Amino acid sequence: MSTKPGKTPRRVNFQKSSDPLQVFCRIRPLQNAYEESCISVLSSTTIQLTPPDGSNPRYFNNKEVQYVFKKIFDTDSDQKQIYMEVAHPLVDNLIHGKDGLLLTYGVTGSGKTYTMNGGTGDKSKSTPLNNRLIREDSCQNMYVHGANEIEVTTTEEALQVLYKGQARKKMARTLCNKESSRSHSVFMIRLVQARKKMARTLCNKESSRSHSVFMIRLVQ
Repeated sequence: MSTKPGKTPRRVNFQKSSDPLQVFCRIRPLQNAYEESCISVLSSTTIQLTPPDGSNPRYFNNKEVQYVFKKIFDTDSDQKQIYMEVAHPLVDNLIHGKDGLLLTYGVTGSGKTYTMNGGTGDKSKSTPLNNRLIREDSCQNMYVHGANEIEVTTTEEALQVLYKGQARKKMARTLCNKESSRSHSVFMIRLVQARKKMARTLCNKESSRSHSVFMIRLVQ
């Protein structure tokens, strides 16, 4: 990989200080020793993309581009580290009454499913689904009409529901890998906190709310 000296790289910032959305980047290891990476890690938050020799100038314009994220996870980062720094804060917020969303995004074969699932799950044959309709309730919340909501009380029960949904994803062969997800999945966890006693408001009146509902969504 050669560089183009004398040119100032274009800089793209995905993580602005005023934006509540946090964008992380995980770099997938190369498949074999013969591959050449066009990504350089400049710091814990910045990477630089250098177009390969002979690349199409229509897309790269033969210029290096720097991208800024909340944090960069290099090829040595493991699942536990990524969970503790990315997903665990969302779980903690959920318990303390804040909704959350975790979305993986990338090209085919970039490791989205592995990052979300850790390479585990039920490999049973997928089953066809009937058409579902996306609808909106009175509070302007989107939902899938006809989908089932399953109550779980343990981690194992929640994982079984996740694996069941993963088994229904459509898989197909692509130019990038032998088995690729050809559909998206949304795994929604609804946490219901019930109060044992009626809470009092600032006006010393008992509140009529007996429970609180919070949501976290995992999208891939």
